[in-house]
Amino acid sequence: MKILVVDDDFLILDVIQEFLTIENFNVITTLNPLEALKIATSDRPDCILADVVMPEMDGYELYREIIKLYPDIKFIFVSGNVNEYDIRRELHIDVPLIKKPFTRKEIIKMIKNDQQSAPGGNEAVFY
Repeated sequence: MKILVVDDDFLILDVIQEFLTIENFNVITTLNPLEALKIATSDRPDCILADVVMPEMDGYELYREIIKLYPDIKFIFVSGNVNEYDIRRELHIDVPLIKKPFTRKEIIKMIKNDQQSAPGGNEAVFY
């Protein structure tokens, strides 16, 4: 599975890339949501994990642009500043959200379509 990760924070991008690489996903990363649009067009990922609050283009705008082109791409928001209610209200749809801090297990479960929260454990936690 090819996953595009978009976040303007290099540390978050690096941690998510490491988590997904450990699980043998093909991972593409970018710090720039405008670049993410180009990557989505050229590399056609199966799933996009995107931060909500980013400069130049926020995650909501990125989602709208991507879904216009590829309505079947799985899209997941990653944020510590919003909740699922805000996403439903803003977009009028039900886009999954991974809240910061998160564990590797939570990210993997969300990508694999398990919408339930991952149980706690000894996984690395990202803040």
